Amino acid sequence: MDSRKADIYFCCSKKEQELASGTAEILESSGVSCFLVWRDMDYTKDWDAQIEQAMKASCICVYLEPDQPSPRILDEVRQIEGCNTRLMTFSPASVSAEEIAAAVSSGLEEARAEKELRSRIYPYDGEDPFIFASYSHMDKDTVFEIIRGFQKHGYRVWFDEGIDPGTEWDEYIATHIDACSYLMAFLSENYYGSDNCRDELFFAREVGKPLLMIYIKNDELPAGMKLRFNRIQAIHWYTYKDIEEFFEKVASAAGIEECREEGES
Repeated sequence: MDSRKADIYFCCSKKEQELASGTAEILESSGVSCFLVWRDMDYTKDWDAQIEQAMKASCICVYLEPDQPSPRILDEVRQIEGCNTRLMTFSPASVSAEEIAAAVSSGLEEARAEKELRSRIYPYDGEDPFIFASYSHMDKDTVFEIIRGFQKHGYRVWFDEGIDPGTEWDEYIATHIDACSYLMAFLSENYYGSDNCRDELFFAREVGKPLLMIYIKNDELPAGMKLRFNRIQAIHWYTYKDIEEFFEKVASAAGIEECREEGES
């Protein structure tokens, strides 16, 4: 029941424990995985990380709305709304576990499809100014999560998942770097160890592209790269607990706003 990859996430206090558990039991009897945790209890930092992962993985959040929701419950509802997860709200005083399970089951397949569609990211394909994302494929999961956030905030981002089989890699990459208005390098030890990544960064500097270094891990920049890029504007992504603060910092980078759709904030 405490799977971090559950379909259904229950947002409720300990007072709704019996109703939530009863609903989860019905759903799990038909093969639907659920995640329950009582937010008015104290958990370790690791639990908080597991909760965050469960929120992101779920396609439906069942919110059992109490008469007086705590600040933690309200904060959790706000977080779930940013996870491409459908929010289904029920009043514990007027609904049964069977009714909740039936409502959730009827919308589950649609919610799964919606989650998949809204969670996808696509390389930008157009004529407007765009960001070239330079990253190590070993950091793909982390980088794609960040790129997804950039696209939600209206930024046009191209990345090399858009390369068709059989395409000449060097020529294709060089063409996109030459065409981009910004190069964003997602730095880590994996990045430093990749010849392709370093080539992208050096070529972008050669052709005079504005650079923004995103440190995704607290890894030391090699001496040679430090000499060349130490004065380039940089943001340490791993230090931000609030993702919105990270994007506020990104928006302050000189010139990057031209890679963003008008009206986005």
